[in-house]
Amino acid sequence: MVKNNHFDPAPLHRLDEALRGQRFHRDDPATMEPYRRIAALYSRTEEATAVLSDLKSDRSQLFHGGFSTAMGLDTASRIDSIWEEAIYARIHPDDLAARHLLELQLFGLLKRLPPAERTRYHTRSIVRMADAAGRYRAVEHRTFYLASDAAGALHLALCLYSFAPTDHLPERFEGIIQNKATGAVIRSDATQAERLLTRREKEVLRAVGEGLASKQIALRLGISKHTVDRHRQNIMEKLRAGSAIEALRVARSIGALDADPAQAPA
Repeated sequence: MVKNNHFDPAPLHRLDEALRGQRFHRDDPATMEPYRRIAALYSRTEEATAVLSDLKSDRSQLFHGGFSTAMGLDTASRIDSIWEEAIYARIHPDDLAARHLLELQLFGLLKRLPPAERTRYHTRSIVRMADAAGRYRAVEHRTFYLASDAAGALHLALCLYSFAPTDHLPERFEGIIQNKATGAVIRSDATQAERLLTRREKEVLRAVGEGLASKQIALRLGISKHTVDRHRQNIMEKLRAGSAIEALRVARSIGALDADPAQAPA
C-alpha cells in the first residue's frame, strides 16, 4: 500500500491551530444528534465515508458507506481526534498539503462571516487516494462547517469522501470553495503558502538549495551568520521540518517558494 512518508505537516499544523485555538463557549448544550443523522444520511445516500468532527471536544464519529468497503478503509466508528489520519495516510502527500491549505482558506473566510451565512460555503476538491492495493483513485472530498457555538466559534465539521464522478486521475490537486446558495466559486489560494515565509527566509532557503553554508549565505546577503542561523531555525519551525534540507523539500511541495521574493514581507 502507498505510504504517506513525505507528507508536509505544516499546513495541517496551521489549520489545527486555527480550528482548535478558537474560543469555544464553555456551556453550549450538546447539539450533535441532529448532525449525526445528517452525516449518516450522506453516508447512506451517497455511499460515502462521512466524518463528523466536534472541534471543541477534539473527537470525531465516522459513518461508512460503500466507499469505505471499496477502498479497504478501517471502519472504526469513533476516533479521539478531529483529524482522520487513517484516511490521510492514503491521500497523495501533495494533495493532502493542498487540501489543508484550502481548508485554512475556508476557515479564514467563514470567520469573517456572520454564523448564519457560514453554512452556505463548503470546499470541493479532487484528490488522489490509494485503495487497499496501493492504486491511486480519483476521490472527491468535501468539507462543510455545520454549526457555530454561542461564542461564534466553528463547532462542527463534516468531511465527505466518495469516488469522483470521473475516470480521470488528476495530475495535481484540484480544489475550490463554493457558495452552495449562489454557485459562486472561489479558487484555491496559492498565496496561503506563499505568505508562509518572509522574503529574507525565502532568500535563505533558496541559498540552502544551492548548497551554500550559513557563512556563505551571510556573505551573499550582507548579514551575520547568527542572523542566517536564526532565519534557518524560524524556517524549520514554520515548516515543522527537522533540517533546512527537509524544510526546502516541504517549501517546494506546498509552493511556499513560488512567489517572487521581492513581493513577500521582509
